[in-house]
Formats: sequence, structure tokens, C-alpha cells
Amino acid sequence: MTRMIMVAALAALFACENAADETTTPQPDPTPSPTTLQEDKMNESEAVQYAMDYRARIENNLDRYTQTTLPLANAREQVAQKWAKMDVYRDGDAIVRIKTYPHEGISTRTEEFYFENGGLVLAFIEDEGTGATGKKEGRMGKTYIFSNGTFVTERNNTGEAEITEPETDAQRLLQEAKEYLELAQ
Repeated sequence: MTRMIMVAALAALFACENAADETTTPQPDPTPSPTTLQEDKMNESEAVQYAMDYRARIENNLDRYTQTTLPLANAREQVAQKWAKMDVYRDGDAIVRIKTYPHEGISTRTEEFYFENGGLVLAFIEDEGTGATGKKEGRMGKTYIFSNGTFVTERNNTGEAEITEPETDAQRLLQEAKEYLELAQ
């Protein structure tokens, strides 16, 4: 009889330990989470499509973001000489877009930076960008795509010949984007 009680007690103890393991082990969510460029590695065509779609969503909803304009006169000398101001667009506390503007009468070139989770997704350089608000069809410029802090590719629809390597421009744009995020904080 004592033996049966011990066997029953051991069986109950074993069952309780297994039940505890089952209840404390989190099960993976079968629903896939939405892919973001910053979370997953993508091939080049996927990264380009994602970045272009992301930019379009931002541009199509500019009026939904909080916009502030920051003068750049007190920025680092090289930045202050090149740019007069930057518009910063926020979704809550997150910066999603920055557009830099040149000094009047000097140039009409602008640079736009699109961020997701603090990382650069896309940079767009537009030679005639000072009058453009939001994405207009047929805008001519150079588009640089990034994924996880790494340059993916450049799309140049300006018709002008390249005089520098796209990777060199991309590294400069990554550095500028980081600096602009710090200025906007």
C-alpha cells in the first residue's frame, strides 16, 4: 500500500512539473508580424520596393505628422553653409522625415531623409526641390536605399552622369542623417 502511495505521489509530482513547464514556456505567435526594413534582411528588389512604399506612405500623409522647422545657422559650419533650415516631421516622438533647404538665391537643391525606428530607410536628393511639398509625380532626383544602416542601392533618374561612386554619396548621406537626427532631438 505504501508503495502505491509513493508511486501515485511521484506520478502527481511528475505531472505537476510538466504542467508548470507547459504554462511557463511561451508559444510562438503563429501570426507573422509585419516586416519592417529595419528588422529583416531583404534582397535588393525587396528593399527598394519597401523603401519606395514607405516613402510614399510618409509623403501621402504629411499633414498627419507634426512638422517643425529648425534654422541651421548654429549647426556645424559645413552644414550651416550648405543649408538654411530643415523641416522635421514626427509621428509622436519618432522622426519619420527630415527635409533640408538651401539658402535662398544660392540653390534649389534639397535633401529628404526618411526614418523608421531611428534608422535611415531612404534619402532623396532633388535639384529642384525647394518648391515641392510632398511627393509629386515625375520628380527628378537621386534616391538612395538603406537597410539596417547599410547602403543597398542608388536610383538616379536625373539623366546626369555619375562623377562619384554611389557608395561614397551614401556614406555621406548616412552621416548627415545621423547629424540631423541629433540636431532635431
